[in-house]
Amino acid sequence: GVGKLLGNVTGLLLGKDVGAFAEQAKEYGATEIRIWDDENLSDFSPEMHSDCIAPYLRQGSFPLVIFPNSFRAKESAGMLSVDLDVNLVTDVVALDAQADGPALIQRPIFEGKAFETIELVGQQNIITIRSRAFEAHKTETKDGTITHETVKGNRTTKIISRSQPEKGVSLGNAKVVVTAGRGITNDPK
Repeated sequence: GVGKLLGNVTGLLLGKDVGAFAEQAKEYGATEIRIWDDENLSDFSPEMHSDCIAPYLRQGSFPLVIFPNSFRAKESAGMLSVDLDVNLVTDVVALDAQADGPALIQRPIFEGKAFETIELVGQQNIITIRSRAFEAHKTETKDGTITHETVKGNRTTKIISRSQPEKGVSLGNAKVVVTAGRGITNDPK
């Protein structure tokens, strides 16, 4: 898994009644787990997530912050990257964490028709990783500290409804995608 590449892993859990997930995080290699468990986090709020996480990340040394590649996680990661003034790269499918230099990541572009490799620079970077891009590995030891954090901040938004999007254009179905004057095609002819 990603944890094996990075060494010590701190898991951050936010929500209502999320404490039970701490033991599971230890099973997968988290050496430290921070929990923000509060009624204000029962419904998704990227503002609240950033209000909780940003102060914690500012006080420590966390060169790489990893989120899943879900819509909600990308929204929280984006807000956090603005609050911390750090880089954000989404949809990561490969990671090469080098001990003597910056990490290299790979992500698909043009609906998966090509890949780009990015060198992460800066003291801290945020990435989202695509589900199933990295194999999960349980660890032999389940050591890890669990700390309960206090939720700070107030909700500034509230979800009032959810609906399904209308159908639209899909670049994945295109035979040729042209951008910035360059084309990529599915057809090798």
